[in-house]
Amino acid sequence: MSSQYQERLQAEVDAVLKGLPERTAPRTLLPRVMAAIEGRAVLPWHRQSWQMWPPALRVASLVVLLALFGGLCLAGWKLPQADAYASTLGQLGRWFSGPCAVWNVLSALSTAGLAMAKQLPAGFITACLVSLGLGYGLCIGLGAAWMRLALARR
Repeated sequence: MSSQYQERLQAEVDAVLKGLPERTAPRTLLPRVMAAIEGRAVLPWHRQSWQMWPPALRVASLVVLLALFGGLCLAGWKLPQADAYASTLGQLGRWFSGPCAVWNVLSALSTAGLAMAKQLPAGFITACLVSLGLGYGLCIGLGAAWMRLALARR
């Protein structure tokens, strides 16, 4: 599109939009909005946002939250030194030893496969990918033809 056409189109759209009348709000909108605002104001303190709580309760809740956070930090610091933690880690290690062994085997096989694929010529890899794509397309086409034949009205 040319810039002159865009400018003309923009001017026409602007003129049409400016010619539209102002939209008025429904008569029930203001009472509903005011009722919603008043409804929020009469909520009990525990249903309002934290900033609207009484100051003493805000301080108390902050102290409790800080104590919980400090307890979690202390537990995270002292937990590795506990005997139960070491035995639990040992049990988890025994549970996950099988999946870890499978993962190690799959990782070694994939590494060997990639090293082998790097030795193949690019033309061979391209031919294999093209033949896979053609086989996929053939399966889709034959499946669609079979469905059409199977669902045809007789």
